[in-house]
Amino acid sequence: MSGRPRGKTRTALRDPGGSAKTLRPDDRIERLIRDGAETGRYDSRSAVMQAIVTSYVRRKLDVEGLFARLKMPSNSGGDHLRTNYKGRPVSPEMARYRFERSVRQAEAFVARTPAIGDRAEAAALAQSIANHADSHPEEWRRQTGGTDLAMLMAFCSISAEAGTSEIAPGARRLGETAGVDKGTASKSSHRLERRRRIERIEPARCGRPAVWRLLPPPEDGQTSVQLGVSPLPRDRVVRNSALSSDAFRHRGLGKRGLMAYRRLDPEQGYSASVLAGALGVSVRTTREHLNRLASAGVARRLDGLWYRIDRDLDDVAAELATLGKGRDQRVAHAQQRDNYDRTRREFAGRRYQDAREDAPVFDPETGEVYATKELVRAVPDRRFHHERGARHRGGRGLLGTRRVLSAAR
Repeated sequence: MSGRPRGKTRTALRDPGGSAKTLRPDDRIERLIRDGAETGRYDSRSAVMQAIVTSYVRRKLDVEGLFARLKMPSNSGGDHLRTNYKGRPVSPEMARYRFERSVRQAEAFVARTPAIGDRAEAAALAQSIANHADSHPEEWRRQTGGTDLAMLMAFCSISAEAGTSEIAPGARRLGETAGVDKGTASKSSHRLERRRRIERIEPARCGRPAVWRLLPPPEDGQTSVQLGVSPLPRDRVVRNSALSSDAFRHRGLGKRGLMAYRRLDPEQGYSASVLAGALGVSVRTTREHLNRLASAGVARRLDGLWYRIDRDLDDVAAELATLGKGRDQRVAHAQQRDNYDRTRREFAGRRYQDAREDAPVFDPETGEVYATKELVRAVPDRRFHHERGARHRGGRGLLGTRRVLSAAR
């Protein structure tokens, strides 16, 4: 086996905190230690152990005591230290090697992603990111700038609500919050990652969304006051209800219209040139968006200055024929989640295709029946989760059927 330790030399584990702690892990980690993987949560025994070890390292608990606990047969969370994937026992040296490797990976992960102390600190970070984005309109000039800014505001809103800078909202929730579809949310997330606004610390896999971390804005001291526009209040920056409104969806007023709408004030008027500097676009483009807002009845011009009109955005969306898009999106996403969860429960624990030699395979889509002798002999399917995902996307009805049938045709 690659990476197997040679000899019986052991490397002493070190407690990241320097000494054993009297603290205990939270209830979820205790359940993982005792019962092992939750249904459909982790894709392997090593992932279960890695989650446990990472929690201990982050909380600076006694990792030597954890190694002793995981070695106990009564704790299913340590199955990776006792047996291999074939169910055969592993040597004490290999068990020690696997645990030490998990500790090293956990230490590197904790050092790379420091935890935020409290909810107030996370909310302050989200607010600073939103303020920095609002005060630098030149960064959002490109064609997708409005969508990317809305997505960044969605990240800040979810982070402030969760009380942490490390969030795993998923593309569907991000799309619902930002008022875009799932595919647009996924593409915008990757663009924000390339621009170093967010950082992906864990990729999406096996039904779990990617884990993102908000990155602090650069310290340059520039504020939106220098652009001639007052800073947006906190509620309009992080928890802006207009962000997910149907009025500012595609084929409505759009995200550029949302940016102009958020800059307007019902009492203080701004000229088109001042708003153009705050939005980072030309005066002509700004006037086009303002005229569209005026046509929709949410902005007005008086003595050369533009003001916002407080109006029910649902009425605006109804006039623009976009009302109900957000509701339909949430209903579709809820149905997709239910279908996926039902599939996970149905295939929970079924990691290998177990077909008898005298049992035919039935294709529920075409109605064809294939004799077992025409198929490839069943072997342990290490692509279990890919097959499960294929079923979720409308694939074959039986686990592994797609792979076996394609080999037989």
